[in-house]
Amino acid sequence: MAQHLAWRGLSAKDGGQLVFVSPDGGPLVYSNWRRRIWQPSCESAKLAGLRFHDLRSLAATALIAVGTDVKTAQTRLGHSSSRMTLDIYARVTMKADRDAADKVGDFLRPSRTRRARA
Repeated sequence: MAQHLAWRGLSAKDGGQLVFVSPDGGPLVYSNWRRRIWQPSCESAKLAGLRFHDLRSLAATALIAVGTDVKTAQTRLGHSSSRMTLDIYARVTMKADRDAADKVGDFLRPSRTRRARA
């Protein structure tokens, strides 16, 4: 990001400036950016069909997966409620699902101590 800001002649002190701009230096037009930049990048990465908004789900899922509390995730994502963060954006990861299944299995599996007493 620092390299991009330097290329634009900006620094962290230029808080009111646009970080990403159109070729003429104005605000990006989403439909142009999507057609010219996003879609070709996704196709190149073999992620055709990925929507820009999917990155919000990725961010929410990653925050929750690494143990960030829901209130902090909500605030970072700018959501109006933690329910929105969990119900709409955060996804279940395969690792979290596997961990949950393992924990239930451990809970239901008789321990050696309990079997010895029986």
